[in-house]
Amino acid sequence: SKEDEVIRLVDAAVATYGRLDGAFNNAAVPNLGRPIADVTFEEWQRCIGINLSGTYLCLKYEILAMLKTGGGAIVNTSSTAGLVTVPLTGEYTASKHGVSGLTRAAASDYGHYNIRVNAIAPAATRTTMYKAFAETNPEFEQNLVALHPIGRASEPAEQAAAAQFLLSDAASF
Repeated sequence: SKEDEVIRLVDAAVATYGRLDGAFNNAAVPNLGRPIADVTFEEWQRCIGINLSGTYLCLKYEILAMLKTGGGAIVNTSSTAGLVTVPLTGEYTASKHGVSGLTRAAASDYGHYNIRVNAIAPAATRTTMYKAFAETNPEFEQNLVALHPIGRASEPAEQAAAAQFLLSDAASF
């Protein structure tokens, strides 16, 4: 969520590899599991700052680098919360709806420059962030997993495989 750090990140990738062909924007902070009126403005700003503004900053500088070399592919991590909502996830839901919209806008703006922009929208994924939240909210976790027809949360490697496909030439259309 810090512009100078994002610029350094993209510049370092270009300096190391000579160009930027693909990027996976996958940073997030979780929701707090409270009704929206109980979320402080500072907590709101942190979630929006990292989940949405951080994705915007990465997209901006990745796209600028890709425009110089004829294109590339970008994958953002949104969430099923970017499509629907679950109670007690207001700040997270708002941020991920923003990521979904930002992804669509970037895809529309830069597709004709040979820059593919997609998002994955995973449901509950057993990341470190998820596990920490689940330990303190076991009932919420049970309710969340119950929403999944497959009867379980996904594993991070399953999400990485989806992103890897979207970044590959196999997903050129």
